Amino acid sequence: MTCPCCGLFSALVRRIQTYTIMLIAGSILVGCGGGQGGSTDALVSSYPLAFVKRPVPTANNTPTSGTLFQPKQFTLGAKLIIKDSATLNSNETIVSPSLIGINRDWDVKDLEFSDDGNKLIFAAKLDVDPTVVGDIQTWDIYEYTISTKTLRRVMPAIEAVLGDDISPHYLLNGRIIFSSTLNQTTQAVLAAQLSTISTQAPVTEGSGGGGASFKLHVMESDGSGIHQVSFGTSHDLFPSMMRTGPYSGKIIFSRWDTKAVPGTSDFGMHLYMINPDGTDEQYIYGRQSHATGTNGDTIQFTKPWQLQDGRILALIRHNTGTFDGGDLAVIDINNYVDNMLPTKTGLAAGLTGPAQSSISAGLASTNTGITSTGKFNSVYPYYDGTNRVVVSYSQCYVNVPGQTDSLPCDGKNEKLTGATAAAPRYYVAVYTLGSNLMPFVTTPEPGFYYTDVAVAQDKTSPTYIPDVAGTGKKGKLHLRKVNADYPTAAYVRIYKHTYLDNTVTNIKIGIDTSRKMREIIGYAPIQADGSVRVEVPANVPLSIQLVNSNYENIGPEHPEWFTVRPDEERVCNGCHVAGKAHGRTDAEDVSNPGTTLAQVATAGNPITMRPIIDYSGMDTSSLVNISTCTIQSSWDGNCRVIINYNLKIQPLWAAKGCISCHVQTTDSNGNPVPPPNGFDLTITGENAGEPTNYTAYRNVYSRVTPGNAMNSTFFANNRFGAGGSHETRLTAGEIKLIKEWIDIGAQYQNQP
Repeated sequence: MTCPCCGLFSALVRRIQTYTIMLIAGSILVGCGGGQGGSTDALVSSYPLAFVKRPVPTANNTPTSGTLFQPKQFTLGAKLIIKDSATLNSNETIVSPSLIGINRDWDVKDLEFSDDGNKLIFAAKLDVDPTVVGDIQTWDIYEYTISTKTLRRVMPAIEAVLGDDISPHYLLNGRIIFSSTLNQTTQAVLAAQLSTISTQAPVTEGSGGGGASFKLHVMESDGSGIHQVSFGTSHDLFPSMMRTGPYSGKIIFSRWDTKAVPGTSDFGMHLYMINPDGTDEQYIYGRQSHATGTNGDTIQFTKPWQLQDGRILALIRHNTGTFDGGDLAVIDINNYVDNMLPTKTGLAAGLTGPAQSSISAGLASTNTGITSTGKFNSVYPYYDGTNRVVVSYSQCYVNVPGQTDSLPCDGKNEKLTGATAAAPRYYVAVYTLGSNLMPFVTTPEPGFYYTDVAVAQDKTSPTYIPDVAGTGKKGKLHLRKVNADYPTAAYVRIYKHTYLDNTVTNIKIGIDTSRKMREIIGYAPIQADGSVRVEVPANVPLSIQLVNSNYENIGPEHPEWFTVRPDEERVCNGCHVAGKAHGRTDAEDVSNPGTTLAQVATAGNPITMRPIIDYSGMDTSSLVNISTCTIQSSWDGNCRVIINYNLKIQPLWAAKGCISCHVQTTDSNGNPVPPPNGFDLTITGENAGEPTNYTAYRNVYSRVTPGNAMNSTFFANNRFGAGGSHETRLTAGEIKLIKEWIDIGAQYQNQP
């Protein structure tokens, strides 16, 4: 029997060796709606499924690739479609905003069915209302009930417009977790700290143009009780609940780690997990696994779903340049934290990797450009033991000069003169993992994508994890051992990330913008066994760095931000050990097991758990934000040190008489006399308020090594020490302040 829909793929026959496609009685199994071996069974076919049909995004009439790190992007004209079953000719229902009395276009994405299959939740963005002057529309969360054919916006309108809300997912008890720029807890922290003059959502840290930061939030089914549960510096996206194994009830999601330098292993989108209330946030997988795409291609980890056997199914893809597509990978997170890095149980079992594998049977590629093989755009698993998933998929197409339509890649077309990669034609299909069976649910259409698939099916209920996070401002950090490789370490310096909005330009940050802005929480003493236990602010991104007894950096700053929830005690089992898992408590060895000296030292004496803010010989009120933050007493979750060059460092040069020497003068004949060593500390420049034109700032910066005060020429030759050329010029507190300013990046400003 010949499959009528397979004519679109006749050219694929010539690429049997690449696609591993079987040609049986004139019917190609991949893409067939009913050819031999290509039909869906009755069990799978009985489940309704939903997907989005959207026009191909274009710019100047040219198809464009979306950008993974910019989730606010949208393309109007999308249609939300629900099919009665996963067959080509089953009945379709179009869910339209007209159901709530709105006759405008919208974009739709991030579909998810409730556990009983009766409700579909999704994110949508409406076109602006032409009858309303200055109308602004945001991404909002909507819910469609199949049995009653009703549509509703989940949040009250007054809250929905305050941010963009995407990636909704059902929790137990009808609650919903989603990703949003609302960030109301972060906004409250900023307001309490007087850290910002803007009400805009904080923007993502690092390069990549991520825009407003999307963080995880939870709300009740009626849109009430919205509260923020993740607090990183960039995007947390694609949350889904794990339903089996040791992580049942936890939320797995993709986090864009932006603190590290782009191009390094720690920079990118990795998999994390948290409890529904945001406690026990842990890294899961991906930091050392980016070079795992097609032929070692560098990829990101997105759209994670847990399979019934406990492994994670993820779409691996580039940030951009692949028309929003990539390959499918299955990841063994129970035994690995990275592709070639087992957990402690994995090591004990003799496992060496790899942890992940492509399960597309050679049908997909992560490469950019012309790939010959195709790409997956979306995936959603069946939880029925069939080892099948519903996907949106497209083969490769090319544009060839002189052809009015794109041509399929068949081994010849892509080699024609002038051939370039064309937009895919994503269609919906049911795919058996690791095989070449992919029967059609929809057929490919030029100019359209079918994306964002989901299946209505009964699911196993996960473990219920109750909320335990408190409502205060503080939590605890317990580091079991931090100084194994740094015997001179005396303290742990604790940083807080400074959220920015889009009014803060790089020129205001300073010359080196890679570190953005930092605020110092304080210092925690390291005990003889290398342990630290300290009270820290809750609900803010924190980082740590080892310093010596002179408060100088002696080791690298922790490569990722971490967060502590109110009343939570976050425990780190030990610092990084080469070849060993790190960042997940159940996956790593425990350094310094048992009761640590830090636990003994802080038991029943919370005062010693508070960070030490100590500037000998200085008035701390001029340095420490909030006047009640005195040394070790009255410490509060908002206490921190802010070092702005123009407000804290430059005034020292005048107060200490430095400018009287370090200034350009003239001799008796009116000839210019440069300052000693050309080191001019005066405030001059085209615009003295901007760091790139600020003579003193530029000159000081040229003599420091950002992030490393110890190796900065500013302090060379014991300049400010006993017997040095500038002995007694600066107090110990002032020297400490300058060293801190250098260590955190020598920024012009550290407060927006």
